[in-house]
Amino acid sequence: MKMKKSFCLGTLLIISIFLSQGCNQQHFNKETVPEVNYFEIQNAKIAYTIYGQGDPIILCMGYGGNMDLWDEHFIDLLKQKFKVIVFDYRGMGYSTNSDSTFTINTLADDINELCQFLNIDKAHILGWSMGGYVAQTFAINYPEKVNKLVLYATDFGGTVAQTSSQEIANILSDSTSTPSQMIGTLIPKDWLKDHPD
Repeated sequence: MKMKKSFCLGTLLIISIFLSQGCNQQHFNKETVPEVNYFEIQNAKIAYTIYGQGDPIILCMGYGGNMDLWDEHFIDLLKQKFKVIVFDYRGMGYSTNSDSTFTINTLADDINELCQFLNIDKAHILGWSMGGYVAQTFAINYPEKVNKLVLYATDFGGTVAQTSSQEIANILSDSTSTPSQMIGTLIPKDWLKDHPD
């Protein structure tokens, strides 16, 4: 599978941030990490955390990730100007899901429920990777609730988007996959060979 240049560059940036900073909140100062909060909706309990004050910006995580994967420095920069809201999709991370199936549209509706719960009339929405699908769907379904839409390392999804092979999808969705396996699926081997550092 040939990767699109923009997707590859975005993915490289994200991976380099994770490798240099770590992939979870263990590197956060425990005194500055807000408590994880929850709200209940039909068939799910959604976990969320809020950092900072200002205009709200909701961060939509990529496939298989949870809110702990957002980089500390990224959050620190955003929270200087915005109320940063990170959350876990239903059935992922700290959130629960009692329904066996859901779609991108369901996840976009969950963001709407989150906005209603937090009394947010309008927010900036940032979507990374699969989160870009969720963010775009939210913007299509609830345009009046979107201030700015930020799409990072994503595409438009749907039937005409180039998707990964089943082997790659299996590695990306397997929580026991090693960092080496993940990097090997997201970065071309030639690039890794030319950039061993």
